[in-house]
Amino acid sequence: MPNSDRFDNTPFYRAAITADVETLKYLGTHGAKLEQTPVASVAAAAADPADADDAVGGGRGRGNPNAGRTALMVSMNGGRGPGMTGGPGLIREGNAPLPYREPGSRKPLDAFVALLDAGADPNAKAPDGSTMVHLAAQALNLDMIRALAAHGAKLDAPNKDGLSALDVAEGKRPEGAAARGGGGRGGARGAPPPAGGARGRGGRGGGVTQQDVAAELRKLMGLPPAPPAAPQAAPATDTAPEEAK
Repeated sequence: MPNSDRFDNTPFYRAAITADVETLKYLGTHGAKLEQTPVASVAAAAADPADADDAVGGGRGRGNPNAGRTALMVSMNGGRGPGMTGGPGLIREGNAPLPYREPGSRKPLDAFVALLDAGADPNAKAPDGSTMVHLAAQALNLDMIRALAAHGAKLDAPNKDGLSALDVAEGKRPEGAAARGGGGRGGARGAPPPAGGARGRGGRGGGVTQQDVAAELRKLMGLPPAPPAAPQAAPATDTAPEEAK
C-alpha cells in the first residue's frame, strides 16, 4: 500500500510536510539539507548518480508528486499525495491534498517561518517556474507573503510567463494569452486561481481575496494602491426617430 515513505526521502522533508516545527529546528541544527528535493523516480536518479541519495524510498520507478519541491514549498500545504491510494475501508481516487497528516495543533505558518529562519531560500522556484511569493499569493496567505518579504524574497520576481505575483493577483495574462484563449499551461499560470477554490493548510481562506493579496504586495513593494477600475461604458442605443429609420 502506498505510504509517505514512498514519496519523501528524508525525515527533515517529512517534518516539513507535517509542519513539525520542533523536528525541523532540531534537524536543521544537525546538518539537514534545506534545499534537497525528491527526484521524479528511482529511474530518474539512476540516470544521474548525483541524485542517488534523493531516490531512497521514493517512487519505485513511478512518478513522485513532490519532485522538485523544497521543504519550504511543501510546508505551505502538506505536499501532494499519490493519485490513488487505499487501505482497509478506504479507497481514495484523485489527488489527495492532505494524505500525510491528521488534524492537529501544528501550524504550517510556524513551520514555514522556522524554515526561513534556518536559511531556506525564499527565492526558490517550483518546477513550473512559480516563485515562493507566487505560491503564497496563490494560497491567499498574507502571513506567508509577509514572512517571505521579511526574509528578503524578491517580490517582483517573474514566473515562466514573465509575470510577477502582483501581476497574477491583479489578473494580468502572459503576452499572447488572449490569442490562445487562455488555454495551455502558460495561460493557466498567468491567470489568477479561481475564487472559492480548495482550501490549503497554509491559512488560505478566511475571507482573503486576490484583491487583498494584490493590496498587500503593493504595500510591501512600496507601490501606490491600484487605481479603481474604470466604469464600463453603457451600451449604445439607437435613439433615432422612428420615421427617420
